[in-house]
Amino acid sequence: MRKTFLILTLIFLSITAISQSISKDSMILVVMKDTYMTSKVAQKIRELGSYSYLVRPFKKVQDGFSTEWTEKVFDNLNFIGDVYLYIDYDDLSKKMMAWGSFKDSSFYLEKDTLETDDWAYRFSVETLEYIASQRLVKDGTWKLLQLTFYKGVDEYPYFQDNVLYYISDRYIGNRELYIWNMNTNIKEKIPLEQSSEYFPDITPDKKFIAFQSSMFGKWDVVLYETEKKSIKRISTSSYKNAYSPYCYSDTLILFSQDETDRSSEIWIYDTVEATSHRLTYVDNMLKFLPAKYDSNKIIFSGTNLITGDTGIYVINEDKTVSPLIDTQVNETDCWSDSSGYIVYSKLIEGRYKILLYNEGQSFIKTPSIDDDCYYPTFDKDRNFIFFTVYYKDKEPDVFAVRF
Repeated sequence: MRKTFLILTLIFLSITAISQSISKDSMILVVMKDTYMTSKVAQKIRELGSYSYLVRPFKKVQDGFSTEWTEKVFDNLNFIGDVYLYIDYDDLSKKMMAWGSFKDSSFYLEKDTLETDDWAYRFSVETLEYIASQRLVKDGTWKLLQLTFYKGVDEYPYFQDNVLYYISDRYIGNRELYIWNMNTNIKEKIPLEQSSEYFPDITPDKKFIAFQSSMFGKWDVVLYETEKKSIKRISTSSYKNAYSPYCYSDTLILFSQDETDRSSEIWIYDTVEATSHRLTYVDNMLKFLPAKYDSNKIIFSGTNLITGDTGIYVINEDKTVSPLIDTQVNETDCWSDSSGYIVYSKLIEGRYKILLYNEGQSFIKTPSIDDDCYYPTFDKDRNFIFFTVYYKDKEPDVFAVRF
């Protein structure tokens, strides 16, 4: 028995060590009461968490804990894991419970149970995302953290004051803006079920949320006033598409707008004066994702329609533009917080990676991910970089890495 335990422990540690090269954390998953629904939840957690967790399943039995690795039964679970997750069911209250621990912290979740596959799926998603939210703010050991686990679309993250703003089509198939408080694990959304939303951002004073929306029959940039819960269109044209807003300050919003079939330009909107003016006049270039950089400069992702090259450009005082990060390999999806740091995506060896730029140097932040990574941002304390992973065979999820 002791020899078998030692061998299994060494196998487990070896697999865990190998998984570190692909940034997988280990999860010890224990079903405390073996029922149809607890087994269903455990199965779905293994499926949904398989990209970022090496899940090791156990079941509580009369003499200890069993596993699919061996017919042996273990007296206790002396296995090393980054996350310990226990699934249980209470017959009297008919509640499903998920609880456990990670480095220096614990978590607990319970829900009234419905005996359907859809309920098991939703509970599994909520469990994994609750663990992710708690690990983000409390666990200093992770290197790569998957934040969303819904099978549909989760993308365009922006994080401020422990609140994640992102776009999801979860459970209705239509992209909406979600607001996820990591301290309370409460998710709210702006209910716009007749339109699609993209690229959320929020002003530093939290008065306005800016985002791209199709609610007016084309792509527009709108402002959502958080106290009044009212929406106002700020893009200037009734027929030209507008994209990718960025909150330059409490009162100034940057965005991109089509001008001709050969150019889109960067505009700025003043919420106090309710006026807009154009910042760039450059033909044969598509300009998106403007951001404030290095105190008061404005950068954007630009595609040169003559060469086909995509790079990161800065707007000059005379309203011309100059390349800032522009090589023979495409750079795109730039973002900054007005500091000297820029995060962006770059095509490297056939995959788009997230890079961090500062003082003329760039560093790859997602070397182990073998899927395309886009739309990075980072928090104001510069602890985390958030981005979207676009898998080869399924819809995208939101991830984070250390800054």
